Amino acid sequence: MTSIISSKTLSELYRYLQTNGGSYNDLRNFFVNSGINPDENILSTSSRNKDIFLDKYIRPLNLSDRIDTLRLIKFIELILTFPPLPESESLVECLRQDGWQIIGNRIVQAAHDVESILLSMTQGQPIETIQREWDRAILSINTDPADALTAASSMIEATFKFILHNTGTSFPTKQDIQGLSKAVYPLLKISPEKEVDEDFRTLFQSTISIIQSLGTIRTKIGDAHGASPSRAEPAEKHARLATNVAGALSLFLLETYVERKMQA
Repeated sequence: MTSIISSKTLSELYRYLQTNGGSYNDLRNFFVNSGINPDENILSTSSRNKDIFLDKYIRPLNLSDRIDTLRLIKFIELILTFPPLPESESLVECLRQDGWQIIGNRIVQAAHDVESILLSMTQGQPIETIQREWDRAILSINTDPADALTAASSMIEATFKFILHNTGTSFPTKQDIQGLSKAVYPLLKISPEKEVDEDFRTLFQSTISIIQSLGTIRTKIGDAHGASPSRAEPAEKHARLATNVAGALSLFLLETYVERKMQA
């Protein structure tokens, strides 16, 4: 299996750590907090003390294995400053060439579909509820479209609640999509009126309308409030559309939250 982190990136990491990343004790703690333990039996071929130290932690890793790779990525997240400083530009560029990207203070594998990006955003983060509703929606599209609609709406609600909780903001009395969105949008400074460009203003307004529509659909044809005898039965295509839209909107909210947090 091909290594997920190239030898060029490893060389750049070693170079960066010669003068950055903290003391030996700091680095030792960063390794431990990343789940990486030293192998004292490793014989380094380098004459530099820092390289000898790093070899004991990094050389035992199997960088063709996803778990070991993610451990090293976690370590890199701990030694970097976000947004990255000029001295780490070469390392960040090497990671980019290996197929990694920076989202907020996370280094994740670059992806282009909603599911992959959302998984990268949620991995290792305390937002299991969002992930759980996403998984539920995906699994229910073909077997229970109504439940997929409910899960899609619940995922947006879970995203709103995650942002409110992490910002120390009290939950609104009305904890449905509309009530939660009204509490979260000011925190994220999401407002169509603030956009100078008319096209972006329309896009953001459409985003708000879509979120409100998901709540309405959930009430009318989802299963969250009990089935009405005369309700329209959603098809797989409706469930798939709602799930993908909810995933994209959840990602948009999370990325906006991380961006605002980094600017604070």
